[in-house]
Amino acid sequence: SGKTSLLNVCLVFIQPNHRVLTIEDSVSGENEIIYQQDGKTCRATVGELIDSIVEDDSVLDCAIENDEGIQIPSVSPSGKVEWKEPSHFIRHRVAKDLLKVTLESGRTIEVTPDHSLFSLGENGKIAEISGSELKEGSWLATPRQVDWAGGKTVFNLKEHLNAFKGCFVKSLEIAPLIKESWQKLSQTYNKGNLRASSRRNSASAEMVMSFSTIPETGWISSRLGTKIPLQLEIDEDLACVAGLWVADGSYDKNSVLVSIVEPEAREVVERVAQRFGNKTKMHSDGITLMLNSKPLKQLFENVLGLKGNAYTKSVPDWVFGLEKPLAAAFIKGYFSGDGWVRKNDIAVRSSSKNILTGMQTLLLRFGIPLRVKWK
Repeated sequence: SGKTSLLNVCLVFIQPNHRVLTIEDSVSGENEIIYQQDGKTCRATVGELIDSIVEDDSVLDCAIENDEGIQIPSVSPSGKVEWKEPSHFIRHRVAKDLLKVTLESGRTIEVTPDHSLFSLGENGKIAEISGSELKEGSWLATPRQVDWAGGKTVFNLKEHLNAFKGCFVKSLEIAPLIKESWQKLSQTYNKGNLRASSRRNSASAEMVMSFSTIPETGWISSRLGTKIPLQLEIDEDLACVAGLWVADGSYDKNSVLVSIVEPEAREVVERVAQRFGNKTKMHSDGITLMLNSKPLKQLFENVLGLKGNAYTKSVPDWVFGLEKPLAAAFIKGYFSGDGWVRKNDIAVRSSSKNILTGMQTLLLRFGIPLRVKWK
């Protein structure tokens, strides 16, 4: 092509220690990607990932070296999926039309016509195929399994105190911290309130955020007895309840609501309630369990990211970084709420595309395909 001829002429003037990047094809920034960074597995769109790396938002066309050690799934010539570090991340404007490729599984990807995808060649091996060569019924190679280790997931609630308005922090460190910040605090709070908080070693989350130092240990608490540790580790029960909530959960003013009928699932919810010093109550509908606790509602909604309605719910980002047994517990919770067994498979029904695409990605860890069809 003319571009290739021009490049060949220019190569003699380019120093050996420099490399040439050409932009011949592109994927849309809206495409989903999973990646690993600093030992954590994350899920985002291509645009979100690259925008987080490019420091200057005003620069529309750029190539940034991958000096942060980010890894993405890559396919070897033999078809094996491996985690590899890309050399650069490129953001650029595109004048070409985008093709939206939809697979029978329901997955979609948007690419320019000259972007390479994977298919099977004449010799039965993986071969490149451009978007412009595709037609209805073309075969594309997609990964059946993309595994990753995951890790322990701990939420440091000291970093989320603003999510617990109207709640309290209880800690043996409260009294000395009030004494240390007395002059500053007395400008906002009356002395009687400060003395009472010091005596009880319990202060409002708003007051604690005014301390010179946030307590290292303690709990988020309420007058009704809820106690959530400041260092909150996700265990199998909490991961399972998160999945149950994504399937059939909601909130009222100060409660977490989960609609379930299976005794085993109800036992999991009851264990989570007991873990945080709470008890479940049965809703008047005879199906929904209620955790009547303002701190728990704020934890679920504002920290764990369990929010939205039947059409807007999604799999929270932290779920993709869980250890495999905990990810399995989340899946178990979700399928217990939205799933049922058919003759030859297991099915789920949801009004949220975000949930289903998130579950497709999560199930890749286990080599389980999830095919999505919309009515």
